[in-house]
Amino acid sequence: MRQDRDTPFNPDQPTLVITYGNTTRKHRPLDRDVIVLGRSPSCDLHLMGAEVAPIHCLLLRCPGGGWSVRHFGGRIGTLINGKPMQEAIVDHDDTLQIGSFSFKFHLPVPFRRPGTPCATPPESVEANHLRRSRRNLARLALNLRHRFHETAAELARAQKQLDQQEQDLDALRASTRSRQEALDVLRAKRETEEQDLLVRCQALDQEKATLADGLRFAEAALARQRDRAARRVAASAEEAQRATYAAPRPVSPSARPNSPGRAARSLCSATGSALTAKGRLPKTTATVSPRCRSCAIGWR
Repeated sequence: MRQDRDTPFNPDQPTLVITYGNTTRKHRPLDRDVIVLGRSPSCDLHLMGAEVAPIHCLLLRCPGGGWSVRHFGGRIGTLINGKPMQEAIVDHDDTLQIGSFSFKFHLPVPFRRPGTPCATPPESVEANHLRRSRRNLARLALNLRHRFHETAAELARAQKQLDQQEQDLDALRASTRSRQEALDVLRAKRETEEQDLLVRCQALDQEKATLADGLRFAEAALARQRDRAARRVAASAEEAQRATYAAPRPVSPSARPNSPGRAARSLCSATGSALTAKGRLPKTTATVSPRCRSCAIGWR
C-alpha cells in the first residue's frame, strides 16, 4: 500500500478499514465516487503483492447511496465475505479480501440502505467488449494519472532548479555590481593620477625650457667673454710688438759693431724700456735683471 500519512478515523464517514496486510494506513475514507485498488502506483489504494493485479477491483458509489465492488482483473479474484464475486453490493461489516489483504467496510447508518445495484450489462459479446473497453480506459486513466504525477514531480524539480538558478543569478548580479563599483573607483583614481602626472610634466617642461634658456644665455656670455679676452690678448701682443720695433737703439762709442752681446743687450734694453713705459714691468727689470726676459740671453 502507498506510504501515506494515516488520517484520523471519522465514524460518521464511510471507511474501508484494513484488518490484515502489510500496510501503514489502517483505514481509507470512501470520499470519492470511484476508488481504484491494485498494484499500480497510480491506484488510490496501492497494494504491494504478487497476487494483486495492477488494477484489481473498483469501489463504486451506487445511485441509491450504497457501495458496490466490481472485480477488474487478477488470477485469484475478489472475495466478498469469503466468496468470489464479479460485482456485488456491500453492507456494513462486510469483508473484502484481495490476495493477502483483508478489509472491512464501515458504513454509518445513513449509508446502510440497500443501494440500487449498478447496471450490469448482459453476458454477451457486447458486454465483453464493453468490459474490455472499460478496462482499457481504466488502464489509460491510470497511465495518464501516473504521467501526470511524474510531470508534476518534474515540474517541481524544474521549478526548484529555476529558483536555485535565480538565486545564483542574483548573487552573480551582486558580485558584478560590486566589481563594477570597485572598477569605477579605480578608474577615477587613475584619472586623478593622470591629471597630477600631466601637471608635473608641464612643470618639468617649463623648468627644462627655463634651464635651456639660462644655458644658452650663459654660453653666449662665456663666448663674449672669450672674444673680449682674445681681443685684449691680441691687442696687447700687437702693442708690445709695435713698441718693440718702434723703440730707438742706443749705440755706445766703445761698442763693437759686430759684437752679438752688445746687440742683444741693446734689444733687451729697448724691450724693457717699452714694457716699462706701458706699465707691464717694473723699472728695475729692464736695467738690473741679470737675464733677458724676451730672448733668455744672460749678460753682466
